[in-house]
Amino acid sequence: MFRKNQKRDGYKGRLQIHLPKFKIEDKVDVKSTLEGMGMGQLFEKADFSNMVDSSHQPTAAILRELVIKKITQKSVLAVDEQGTEAATVTVQVMKAECCVHDDAPQKTINFNRPFLSVLTYKQAPILMGAIRAPNEKSRSHLAQTQENLIKV
Repeated sequence: MFRKNQKRDGYKGRLQIHLPKFKIEDKVDVKSTLEGMGMGQLFEKADFSNMVDSSHQPTAAILRELVIKKITQKSVLAVDEQGTEAATVTVQVMKAECCVHDDAPQKTINFNRPFLSVLTYKQAPILMGAIRAPNEKSRSHLAQTQENLIKV
């Protein structure tokens, strides 16, 4: 995304990004979300009997009475020197040195204030997280040292 904006804005120099290491984990009960989407029947009186061949009568009878009690989703977004890990998918951290000359001026972006992290796929948001205190270890589990910054 930086490359896209860098090209659009016409900046042709080097860009150095300082990004803190961070890991965000969240566990969400999605029952209310699914109910709001009109899928409440899954949790009340669902009929899952069509999931098996009708010749298996005992199984079909059980599936007619089956309901879902809880659905939870756990998301993890971790960024460090090795790249970005989202749940079980690993995405390589981009390098922002596209088509630049060694003598080009360098700009630096330092993420030392609260920021929003968004992992996208084909411009669709997959995971989002707010880093509220990137320099305070007690609230964000980030070290305050220079070693804890990732140079991209």
